[in-house]
Amino acid sequence: MNHATAVAEPKLAALPAFEELRELSARGGVDAATTFLYQAVLDSPQHGWFIKKVQALRRETKPSPPPADVKLVIVPGAFHRENPRSGSDGHVVREQARRMGWPLDIIPLASTGSIVENAQTICHWLSQQRDSRLLLVSVGEGGSD
Repeated sequence: MNHATAVAEPKLAALPAFEELRELSARGGVDAATTFLYQAVLDSPQHGWFIKKVQALRRETKPSPPPADVKLVIVPGAFHRENPRSGSDGHVVREQARRMGWPLDIIPLASTGSIVENAQTICHWLSQQRDSRLLLVSVGEGGSD
């Protein structure tokens, strides 16, 4: 006769409570609270294994070279000149693209242009491109243009 053996599930470490994080944020700032929470998730047997697996894959994986006939083109978002810290100028994408060796271009949109104006600029710019296939990356409002 087979008897099923009850196996107790391991007790999962509790993540910090909202109140604890709020108090830490008030004392040390949001960066301290975020760091504390991240470390707790990383140390958690329930969640930490996944983060560690992703980190290991990132170390093991080498980026493939970009296709020879493809250029990455950024369609910037609203206020990309006036407020580049917003990311609407695509600087994060540009940095990664350069690091990976992608040819790169940016469509020269008016930073505060209307959708119609910017759509015309995009259409005109695209009509002038003949040297390669294009991979468009829109940043923020650039997608609606």
